[in-house]
Amino acid sequence: LNKIDDVTKAVYQLRKVGLGWFIPFIRTPMNVAKQWIEYSPMGIATLPGSANKKEQLAKFLVGSLVTGVGAEMAMNNRTTWAAPTDPKAKELFYASGKKPYSVKIGDKWVPMQTFGTFAWALGLPAAVKFYQEDSRTALTDSQIEKTTKSLMALGGFWSQQTFVSGLGSFVKIAEGDTDYSVAKNAAFTLSSLKPWNGLM
Repeated sequence: LNKIDDVTKAVYQLRKVGLGWFIPFIRTPMNVAKQWIEYSPMGIATLPGSANKKEQLAKFLVGSLVTGVGAEMAMNNRTTWAAPTDPKAKELFYASGKKPYSVKIGDKWVPMQTFGTFAWALGLPAAVKFYQEDSRTALTDSQIEKTTKSLMALGGFWSQQTFVSGLGSFVKIAEGDTDYSVAKNAAFTLSSLKPWNGLM
């Protein structure tokens, strides 16, 4: 958690080179990331440095229970991860009614972000399932590569949330998503200079 605070301080330095437009506020998203870790199986790692160990242990146990529920949903194909980057596959993905980073409750796809502090705990099994079975390279990747991608993808999941959507669009460019480009991102960012742009 202290390392996340260090990253927060480093990101604030990016404002000095003009990236403040893309990351207008960062402390809240970073605090959300810390909560996501605390309320997940990863929360056990925060126990040694915690001042209130009972509270921290409770967060870990509740988060682990949510991860268990997420695992059951993933095994029953009731979770989605990132939308495909290929245009045709993406079209089929959305045409089927699916949403990225979501769980199926009844006949509706509900974004994991809806579950607040438990979003990451719920998303862990979805990421693992995606990279074990559903990704384009699932058959050729080694187990170490799959595990690494699953853990790294959780950062991608965080970057796609509404509170860091400006940053998320640059992640999409890096992933090769054809719906995102540097020109589109720059145009969207410049449009925020227009007064009352959101209202219009």
